[in-house]
Amino acid sequence: MEKLLCVFLRNAASDIIGSQVMGSLWRRYSSTLAALLLACASSYAGTVYDIELYSSSGQPTADVKVGDKIELRIVGDEALMAGGSTISGKEDLQDNGWEIISGIDSRLVFSVTPLKSGQLTLPSLFIKGADGNTIGETGPFAISVNSAIKADDKNPQQPEDASPPVGLPYPWLVVVSGITILLIIIGAGIYAFLKWRKSRMAKSTVACIPAEPPKSEDEIALAALDALEKMGYIQKGKFKPHYFRLSEIIKTYLGARYDFDAVESTSWEILFYFRNKKHDMPGQVIDELRGFFESLDLVKFTDHIPHNEAATGAMIAARNLVINSRRIRQAQMNIAASGGVHAP
Repeated sequence: MEKLLCVFLRNAASDIIGSQVMGSLWRRYSSTLAALLLACASSYAGTVYDIELYSSSGQPTADVKVGDKIELRIVGDEALMAGGSTISGKEDLQDNGWEIISGIDSRLVFSVTPLKSGQLTLPSLFIKGADGNTIGETGPFAISVNSAIKADDKNPQQPEDASPPVGLPYPWLVVVSGITILLIIIGAGIYAFLKWRKSRMAKSTVACIPAEPPKSEDEIALAALDALEKMGYIQKGKFKPHYFRLSEIIKTYLGARYDFDAVESTSWEILFYFRNKKHDMPGQVIDELRGFFESLDLVKFTDHIPHNEAATGAMIAARNLVINSRRIRQAQMNIAASGGVHAP
């Protein structure tokens, strides 16, 4: 509020002075207005803070030369440490031989550098808050600055020659590390290639092995009967699982041998098929098949418990059905054509 009043009075004074109409008013109230402006000027200046040399190492700076970085600390109100405070010159500092190189930090320290030698005085600087308003100023600071040019330099106006290149040790560690990484990459690549080649050769070898010829339906059925016998259902007294499995094996064989859906057919439907369809099953085998299914159904669908001998006989009958009805192979046909004898 005080600053706004001062600005208003200053502007009003300038308007009055520049107006011919208000000349008489100026002459009458000039002394009063001057006193108010002087009071405003003194209140607007804010607090004046002293500054002192500061050293991060704790050792005082003894010999200051042109171009050195000088750290100065503001002595006073710790409220400045709230952050955001800035410092700036009231006038052109370079004309006075100074330059600000860093602003106020949390320690209330800022840095300047002298641009010329001799007994220099750093003029007062404005301290502004985070809102940009002036909150104070520093007092003048005097210091003796020495020339950066040596006293015995014969040509003080001539710059020194550039220093020769500095020799650096050969980076053996970097070279060895790079070679090691390169060898690791090469080794990993070779290992991956050999592994890929080995797997490919293995696949090609497997592909070269001729596949076994597909088994005929009678071979599959006889192998299934052997596997059922090894399960030992008869010895364990598990007759129903034994008979159901026998029925499933024979139905699967008949369906594959004579090309019809025997697995989903009942015993009566299978016998009806062989009595009414064209096929090459001998009549004697059909009669054996009828008796075989009757013995299986008696155990499968009733509470009848067969003797072990009957269960073993059902297994033998199943094998005979497969052997007596299987396809005539080319070798058997050749034997028959040559007049030889071949056991079924």
